[in-house]
Amino acid sequence: MHRSRLETPTATIVVLMALTPALPNTLAAQGSDLRPWARGPVLEATLEATSGPDVILSGVWGIDVDSRGRVYVRDDQTRGVSVLSPDLTYERTLGRRGGGPGEFRHVSTVQILPDDSVLVYDRNQNRITVFPPGASEPAYVQGLPGGPYREVFKVPEGLVAIRTSAYEASGADVGIENERLLRLRPDGIVATALFAFPRKENLVYRRGDPRGGGAVSITSHPFGHRPFVRIVPGNTVRVVYASSLAPEATLIDVESGRQAVLSYPEAPTVRVTRKELGAAAERKSTRFARMLREGGPYVWPPLTGVVAGGGGLVMLGVRTTDRKVWEWASFRDDGTHAASVVLPSGVVVYAQREGRLLGTITDGFDTPRIVAYRVASDAREARR
Repeated sequence: MHRSRLETPTATIVVLMALTPALPNTLAAQGSDLRPWARGPVLEATLEATSGPDVILSGVWGIDVDSRGRVYVRDDQTRGVSVLSPDLTYERTLGRRGGGPGEFRHVSTVQILPDDSVLVYDRNQNRITVFPPGASEPAYVQGLPGGPYREVFKVPEGLVAIRTSAYEASGADVGIENERLLRLRPDGIVATALFAFPRKENLVYRRGDPRGGGAVSITSHPFGHRPFVRIVPGNTVRVVYASSLAPEATLIDVESGRQAVLSYPEAPTVRVTRKELGAAAERKSTRFARMLREGGPYVWPPLTGVVAGGGGLVMLGVRTTDRKVWEWASFRDDGTHAASVVLPSGVVVYAQREGRLLGTITDGFDTPRIVAYRVASDAREARR
């Protein structure tokens, strides 16, 4: 089972959960022997809205929502941030392509701040841009002297950032924990390293040069490890870390030294079918398709997503043996189960706010759509 290596003794770690093997079709009908960690109810979730053809997306990597229900989307195709109304119709694009103030080349973080300001981190330009609530022009732009970073988030009294190391043609980077979560001062200077963890697993083709150097080609591995790092909203610095390969999560309170663990070592085993492998290989170049096929057979990673929402709840998406549904389970910060919802498989939740879940689903043409689900009103009871 994968765990991160902490680099400082001042971190609080709470492993929130790990699931037992098979979750049958209807979670509510199962006994506690199959889901011993489940203490809360299975709540009804109703599809409330789906984005239409006016919202053109290619690959969604982040969603956040403000206090008025507006949805902010980080997408591969948009050189900015797509802003949607609460009913998921297109409203505007925040920013544009370029190098000036309010212009972006590669958006890698979108974060809604407590006052509804919007923080955007541009990895290529290594700077954060903050827009006031409802504004189209930035309040300020700040370069970060220690970057570039994969992602940057604002926290009380500074920033946290994820730094990743480069792939090397020699293969010297293999087997090391090559991403680090760093705490930055308000001026962007690195204050301390919080912990290290393995980066996202890719298919990697290395072509070394005996004289030194060489070339590396990479593409995403559809069945490989993926790390999840989320910032918990609040007045203290708390971070959630998880690996898709293990149905567990780590909640890190940077200011405290306490430590508690809750873990169940078993995980559901959902094998990748021949059809699923063939479909994934068809999306790759000839070289990577061959690498993917030769590396099989595969098992789907059990963890499909992590959401850190308000009210002290952390939501984990878990693949089930019923291929039609995934369970999204919410946990309190002491590791106890608060409630679950069951969503169609393929729905990846990115944000939760006031009983509403925002996520994505990909259609038969590999086009992502934004979806919104309304959770039954007694979800509020789960926070008590």
